[in-house]
Amino acid sequence: MSGDHADMVDIWRRTAVFEVSALVLAAAFLTACASGPHVRTLPGKDKTLDQFHADDGACRGWAAQQSRAASGWPYDMAYLQCMYAMGHQIPVTGGPQPTYRSRSDVPNLPAASESAPAAPSPGQPR
Repeated sequence: MSGDHADMVDIWRRTAVFEVSALVLAAAFLTACASGPHVRTLPGKDKTLDQFHADDGACRGWAAQQSRAASGWPYDMAYLQCMYAMGHQIPVTGGPQPTYRSRSDVPNLPAASESAPAAPSPGQPR
């Protein structure tokens, strides 16, 4: 009988080890699937899909380094900044968004000193 008991304990241990191993493997797989950005980006104008995928991989690595994480709000923000800096589009809700440009990008925009009204001289009414 003691031989049967030892065999049963051995089978139970092997089953327990298998179940724990399967659980650890499943958790690792689900964690890997959950990592990465939880935001959307689109290929930029004049960017190929291959360029988009290359930049996506580079930005995922950069975001993980900057945020010290593989997901979460800081990671998502770092990823969006990187993709935008690479020239890709960041979809936003709420309709058309303003485009920010520097004065050097707009050919006929007056310089800042020309467009601001002159300040009144001291002692003159406003």
